[in-house]
Parts: sequence; C-alpha cells; structure tokens
Amino acid sequence: MKPFLLSMLLWMPLAAHAQEGGRPARTAQSEAWGLYEQAFADAAAGRDDMALLGLEELVRRFPGTGAALVGTELRRLVTGRKTGSPEAMSGPLKARLEELAPPARAPAPSVASAAAAAAPVEKKRYASLAEALRDEQPNNGARAELVLAQTLHGLTLGLETCFALNGCSTTQALAGASLLGSAAGAGLALLYSRDGVTAGQALAINSGTAWGAWNTAILLSLAGGELTGNSILGLMAAGQVVGTVAGHFAWAGLDLAAGDVALMNSVGLYAGMTTVLTLIAAGGGQFGATAVTGVLLAATDVGLVAGYLVSRQYPLGRGRVLVMDAGALLGGLLGSSVVFLATFNGQAAAVGAIAGGLGGIAAGLHITRNLDLEWAGLPVQVGLMPTQYGGGGLAVTGRF
Repeated sequence: MKPFLLSMLLWMPLAAHAQEGGRPARTAQSEAWGLYEQAFADAAAGRDDMALLGLEELVRRFPGTGAALVGTELRRLVTGRKTGSPEAMSGPLKARLEELAPPARAPAPSVASAAAAAAPVEKKRYASLAEALRDEQPNNGARAELVLAQTLHGLTLGLETCFALNGCSTTQALAGASLLGSAAGAGLALLYSRDGVTAGQALAINSGTAWGAWNTAILLSLAGGELTGNSILGLMAAGQVVGTVAGHFAWAGLDLAAGDVALMNSVGLYAGMTTVLTLIAAGGGQFGATAVTGVLLAATDVGLVAGYLVSRQYPLGRGRVLVMDAGALLGGLLGSSVVFLATFNGQAAAVGAIAGGLGGIAAGLHITRNLDLEWAGLPVQVGLMPTQYGGGGLAVTGRF
C-alpha cells in the first residue's frame, strides 16, 4: 500500500505540470474529431437535426481545425438535404457522405488495452431535440412536487368546502377541515403517483389546478353580486377540481413535457401582464371593470394556447423557460424604472415595462441557447490518455 501511495503522490504533480499552459493541441484535435465523428454518424443515420447541432458546436469550439473545415462542408450537405437545395445535393448522396467520412483513429499503443476495457458511457440517441426533451421518465422529484402542490390544494378545498357549508363556525371545525383536506390531497396524490409520474405530468396537473382557480375567479367576478358567498366558495372549489382533472388529460392527450407546460404557463402570464400594461399605457380609466376583466381572461387563455403552439415548433427545456421568466421580470422592472425616472409618467413607464420585458425574454433565450444541448442525446465519451512525463489521465468529453 505504501509504494502505491508514494507513486500516486509522485504522479499527480507530474500530471498537473503536463497540463499547464492550456489544453494540449492533440487533445483539442481529438475532441474536435470526436465531435465530427458523432455528427457524421448522425448525418449517415438521417438524424439531420442532431448532426447540425453537433457541427455547429464543432465550428464554434474548434474553429480553424481540420475537423471544423470538413465539418463546414458536411453541414452544407446536411442543410441542403433538409432544404432540398439542388446545388448542395449535387452528386449521389452516398458517395458525398463517403468522401466526408472521418479518418480512422486508433488508440495510442500504450493505452490501447485500457481504452478497450473502458467502454464509453452512451446516452440514449434521439432523432431531434424535441424528442429528447419529451422523453421524460418518472422520478421522485416530480412525485414530491405533485404531492406538495396537491396537499396545499387539498387544504384550500377543505376550507372552501367547510365555509361553503357553513361548517367552520368553530376553531375545531376549521382545524378539522384543514387537516382532512390536506390529508385527502396528499393521499390522492400519492395514490395517483404510485406507479411514478414525470416532471411534465406533475407540472401539468399542478398548473391545471392554478389555471382552474384563475379562470373560475375571473368568471365569478364577471357575474358580479348575483352569487352568494357560499356559492362563490363552492364554485371556486369545483373550478379547481375541474382544472386539476383537465391538467391530467392535457398531459396525456397533448404529449406535454415539463418545458412545454412551463412555456404555456409563461406565455399565459406574459399575455395577461402585457394586456394590463397596455391598458395602463392607453389610459385604463376609460375602460369599464367588466371589459377589462373579460379582456384579461381572454388574453391569458389565448396565451396558454399560443404557448402550446410555440412549444410544438420551438421546444424548450424547463430550465430555459425559468431563465426566460427571470429575464422578462428583470427587463420589465428595468424598462419601467428607467422610463419612469426619465419622464415621471406612469403610462410611459408601462410602455417601458413592455419593451424591457420583451428584451429580457430575448436575452434569456440567447444566454441559454446551449442549455438544452445536454438533452440532445449526444454521447459522453470517456477515455484514458498518457501524459508527457509518464502516467495517464482520464478524459471525459461531451457537449455542454
């Protein structure tokens, strides 16, 4: 054991010294050709979207290398195949792909046996980014999210039902309704998720609860004073239950992933906030309360549908949507603050908030443009390589 520890202590500083001064050129070349080989395999298999993603990353990270130069030609060929360009598709496709095949690379003799023994860790392959993002698996985090939200939902339902039935006249009744509602919500959520739930499934159900409550509250406000307090509470409870059930069927019928649901929620909120800010900018005092409420309800629901349609064409991961939301919030606050300090006019500040929010959304999407690439199904390659002064190192390459 002692000789082993001594050899490790001697090897570690030597390996660190060998890596000083930046990444060795041959390592960069190896990573570049690794990216090209994967992109070529995707192109040969007809996975054009994945091939273009890989080639874009290759050219961005390793410009001027031989792999990047050949990758540019392969990208032109794949783009031509996707668009049907006659110029790019001149010549038999199979022959053109064979011309661009990556050169064979054998492992170094000193590490050949070790490299053969270390099998690469492969991620699942996908035909497109949308397929990768929507291939969600049940996980405990999603189940915990569902149980927590539905426990709070059960608590709300218990109180609403208790007050609607005039049963919460005592502290004991109030505590009992809270406990029973929470227990029912948690129990039903645990029973529903006993076989597991995905992140998109949990988010769709919880979002259905929230949007059901929102739509019911807006519709009840449009009804004015025609309803009693007990009726309002009972209808609110019913609306939340209907929204929860609708969330389940929306997830099952529309193939919703967590990113899709998050984008629908965000666009719905954006539409509502933009409507409010637009009314403020236009002088909201001239509009009646009923008209404003109706327009707000229509805007949010149209925003939900628009978010779904956008997610079909431009799939986003949940992380990107959250960053986009943060950008919208910060941009809106910045835009409204700057304009208000310059003009001291509330209507102008509302216009600044809209412009700043749109700028924040664009900035958030740009900053996170590569965030979803880890889901693109590209492999993580693991290999051993010798160092200049003896010993070896473990290399893990992939796209981030």
